[in-house]
Amino acid sequence: MEQKITIDESLSLDKKEETLLHEIIEALSGYYSLNLEHDVITTLGFGLYQVLKDNKLNF
Repeated sequence: MEQKITIDESLSLDKKEETLLHEIIEALSGYYSLNLEHDVITTLGFGLYQVLKDNKLNF
């Protein structure tokens, strides 16, 4: 099985990084049948992004 995440190049770097985390969580939710609600995925993506940025951790 192959899954590919494509992110709009016109987005700002911050939005690209946040979107990548969101889409990774979305893929994991589907692959592992977690059935996470979209608002939960959005919250987790944003929260993880903030932790990474606030602690100067790079992708």
